[in-house]
Amino acid sequence: MLKGPAGFGLIMNVTMNLILGLVLSVIVLATIQGLPGNEGLPIFTPVSYFVAVLQATIVGVFVGDIFPALQWGQKLAGAFHIKNKLGAHFITSLVLAFVMATCITFLCMFLNNFQTGGMPLVIGAWLAIYPPALACAYPLVLVALPLVMKMATRISGFDPTAMHAPEAPSNLAPQA
Repeated sequence: MLKGPAGFGLIMNVTMNLILGLVLSVIVLATIQGLPGNEGLPIFTPVSYFVAVLQATIVGVFVGDIFPALQWGQKLAGAFHIKNKLGAHFITSLVLAFVMATCITFLCMFLNNFQTGGMPLVIGAWLAIYPPALACAYPLVLVALPLVMKMATRISGFDPTAMHAPEAPSNLAPQA
């Protein structure tokens, strides 16, 4: 189940979103706890943190299955003709962090606030937590992505960087 390209993708998606969920949940809950009027409320508790991590991870895996943000980042780096691996990694990570942080935070704010406050509360809460979440997501993805890719490669036995274009037929080989 965890072998090959499908296993690699599953491991990448779940692991990156668990990491994002663990960190973004701290940022979101701390930001909401610090809003005026919320200082004394039990917003950032062990239970709320656990629920936020679970929700963010599940939402992130869903988003990761729908939007190929990693490939979008790689294509953008290619469109800019960036040959340097480090430069390509910075662009790829930026796109991945932007897509995932935007979608995860917005969908979680929707799930947590729409029923009680409608879209005005969803948008207001999202605007309060989005800047710090986005600012945190980029360096997090920048550091975690290569580590998670190595782990996913080891576990799945699939290395996407080892994929080569098919060789051109040789003039010496018999043609069918």
